[in-house]
Amino acid sequence: MLRREAREVKKRARSGWTPRAARWRKAASIAGCYDWLLHYVARVGVEGGRMLGNDIESMDGWMGAALDEARAAAATGEVPVGAVVVRGSEILGRGHNRREERGDPVAHAELEAIARARRFVEGWRFEGCTMYVTLEPCAMCAGALVNARFEKLVFATADPKAGFCGSLGDLVRDPRLNHQLEVVAGVRRAESSRLLKSFFAGLR
Repeated sequence: MLRREAREVKKRARSGWTPRAARWRKAASIAGCYDWLLHYVARVGVEGGRMLGNDIESMDGWMGAALDEARAAAATGEVPVGAVVVRGSEILGRGHNRREERGDPVAHAELEAIARARRFVEGWRFEGCTMYVTLEPCAMCAGALVNARFEKLVFATADPKAGFCGSLGDLVRDPRLNHQLEVVAGVRRAESSRLLKSFFAGLR
């Protein structure tokens, strides 16, 4: 109903249907904001809230939310890595690199997302949760995923210099530990790789 009314308002504003055209144009602008908000919520969801729409329930969609976080990191001069914690059809927490901003060596995207998701999880076990991250986690973050009992890890691009989920080691699937994760690699790899290459090219 609201969508239909919004379209009618915009149609009237464009056609000059009423002598109060200025008022209709203002209403149309508000309606446009409403349409944009609906589109945004349907695409990337609300932290701690349920998702709307079907496409976001795919791995590509969830990784898209992590890529948005990576872009936010790049915009502030941080290495563009983003992460989201997903459970069922919800994003519980989001995060991106903040090491430079905070002067904190452990302010990695994954740990930031875990910290934000913590309020929606009972206890310390993230059972049934999946970590989506744009770059293969390092040893520190891989260890956090194991200790937090994440069910699954999905990452976009491998990190041959620091990755510990298949590159330099495979901490999250080490059978000697008391918990292992399912791992899916390469989801939207090209986009994440381009973002990283562009960022580092700009530093040269």
